[in-house]
Amino acid sequence: MGTQSATAGMLPPSDSDEDDEPVPAKKAGQPATAGMLPPSSSDEDDSSSEEEDEEKPKPRTLQPAVVSSKPKKGEEEIDPEQARKDLERLELTRKKREDDRLKRIRDEGWDRFAPVTDTNKPPDLVPADHPSRKEAA
Repeated sequence: MGTQSATAGMLPPSDSDEDDEPVPAKKAGQPATAGMLPPSSSDEDDSSSEEEDEEKPKPRTLQPAVVSSKPKKGEEEIDPEQARKDLERLELTRKKREDDRLKRIRDEGWDRFAPVTDTNKPPDLVPADHPSRKEAA
């Protein structure tokens, strides 16, 4: 399965020169830290005393709330046995669909799932059991 790009849904940079001034951040809406978690207590140095913490506060960095565990390209190896099983299952699915298509053509006279063409069209637009057919007969 493909992964979504980190820039998905973002607009490309503007080429207009009229917006050269930086836009001030809006006060309404979500804060810039939405979706972020503060660092865990294990990241901080426990050996420092309270006096040191008061004198020089440590800057706290934010971490993403959800850590992606996507494998990098090339890391994920395809198991040859699993690939063989997948191909066998794919072949069985294709065979079943072809058999179903041929059965529909045999039973109904056309394949209702295929596009309507000169060679694939309903044999008659009015069903055989339609009341208008009984009157004409």
